[in-house]
Amino acid sequence: MLNLAIIRHQLPFKFVEYEGIRVAFTYTVFANRELKLMFRNTSRADVIKIYEREKKKGYEL
Repeated sequence: MLNLAIIRHQLPFKFVEYEGIRVAFTYTVFANRELKLMFRNTSRADVIKIYEREKKKGYEL
């Protein structure tokens, strides 16, 4: 969901490393042990995967 927000609002990848976002993540990760903190390189790779998947969908129409 965070990566989709980065795409939708054209946020920089380093957004996931902002102090306020880190605090929110820490609280969320504490509540749900399956979640992991994300870093900008992971976010970038995930956004590229989303882009490639959506681009492929566009060609399939």
